[in-house]
Amino acid sequence: MFLQQPPIKPAIFIKPKLYLKTYNHEIVSFPKRDIAVVEGYNYNQQVNLIVNDDPEANDVKIKIMSVNGIEYFKSQGRYFMYDADGKPLFNINQTNKIIYRGEDDSRILAKIESLGLKNNIKKYTISFHNLASENEETIYMCCDKYYCSCGIFHGNDEKEIHH
Repeated sequence: MFLQQPPIKPAIFIKPKLYLKTYNHEIVSFPKRDIAVVEGYNYNQQVNLIVNDDPEANDVKIKIMSVNGIEYFKSQGRYFMYDADGKPLFNINQTNKIIYRGEDDSRILAKIESLGLKNNIKKYTISFHNLASENEETIYMCCDKYYCSCGIFHGNDEKEIHH
């Protein structure tokens, strides 16, 4: 004999004063222009990638994979990213907030600048040389204060960056 569970009634949520913005249900859209930062990893067609973070891994493993489960990139530690074959792509200097090509600090790929915390939203700019346009460009990143949800915007989307 199986017991039937009573139907679950939706809970009523009251927004706390410290509201955390989430981007989990936002529609992912194309960037305004093609973006290429690391040569050799450019695709002729759109590729949707997922960042998979394993919080239980002691070495802070992050995998970037396709929606079909194909692994493109992975971290071996907190500050180094490699391709699927183990070739070093970039490293992050946490102190200076600079992203370097490969495993050393001889070539800068991008610089990260904090815009501060407002309404429990951390905001950053990431400046980089776009290989596709041959111009210096900026993307904007808005995260909740725990880095659980993040929105990344190409160009200055006033509505999202300054809300």
